[in-house]
Amino acid sequence: MYSPYHKRTFCYVGDAINMIINLSKSKLSKNKTFNVGVDTNEIKIIDLAKLILVILKKKLKILPMQVTQGSSYCRCPSIKKYKKIVDKIKFTSLKVGLKNTLEWYLNNNKSKII
Repeated sequence: MYSPYHKRTFCYVGDAINMIINLSKSKLSKNKTFNVGVDTNEIKIIDLAKLILVILKKKLKILPMQVTQGSSYCRCPSIKKYKKIVDKIKFTSLKVGLKNTLEWYLNNNKSKII
């Protein structure tokens, strides 16, 4: 696992789609650029890997490797402009989003995970 201590935020695909739909319905978003994504709950990549293993009920050793050259330590979108247009934002939790994604993958792919 490269760059294990870098932090990221993750957005469930359904939430990103809802954000895009909300923007497409708003006249206030016309001819403007917006970030879509989750702007809270940054997680280290190594902790994300551990969470995935817990969800999959797998006991594997994670081998942290070097930092990927040129990779930023932290990535978190600013969705301030989006929040000015859409009052209420409800995001799927990381754990639920991962469970949904892994379940979909297992049901739709012939290859095996881990």
